[in-house]
Amino acid sequence: MKLEKFDKVGRGTRTRYIANVKDVAGSEDYQLVVAGSDARIKRILKDTDFDINIDPKAAEDEWTEIQKTVWEEQKATLSSLASLENVSSFFKSQLPNPSIDNSIFISLRRIRGEGSLYRVALRFGLPRGQSIYVSLPWVCQCYCTAEPESGDTDLFLSINSTTAIPVASSRLSGTQIDSINYGGFCWPWSNFIPYFRVYGYTATVVRLYYGGWGTTL
Repeated sequence: MKLEKFDKVGRGTRTRYIANVKDVAGSEDYQLVVAGSDARIKRILKDTDFDINIDPKAAEDEWTEIQKTVWEEQKATLSSLASLENVSSFFKSQLPNPSIDNSIFISLRRIRGEGSLYRVALRFGLPRGQSIYVSLPWVCQCYCTAEPESGDTDLFLSINSTTAIPVASSRLSGTQIDSINYGGFCWPWSNFIPYFRVYGYTATVVRLYYGGWGTTL
């Protein structure tokens, strides 16, 4: 699904692109919303294909298999750092504070129903100093993987608010893969809304994969 298929609401810096999203059973109980500056959205996401998979009846072992794959990739990347071949890459400058003037927001929201497995994949070019925030409906476990084809991305996770202090981050250098896995026991009261922030530490082209497992909310 590309941006041209979305309905556009608003204009200028208060633009939203909205599209209904079907789950694997064909139910349109979800929406994907993109918000921010219209010019910035078009520049960064015009050619992006939003690949979304939602299965409200998925078994927990399906989520476990996804988590295993993400963890194996993360383990391989982090294990390679132990060789200490490039310790200078361990140090990166502090990031400036994000603002509405350098950010785009992408929200997958559920408008009906409850409890789902969510998976989203997209590819885009991100200028230096720009951020994209992506969020999911209520989940108890989640992941995000940023695979730069060029340049350097940083990845952060905040819970329930874009302005909350990040609970997890990955700031590997260059085209090393940044990954975050987060979550715990899946009780109904332990659900949360994840906000992943992808930051262009340098100008970058990146493949982003993220998803989550929800229970009964």
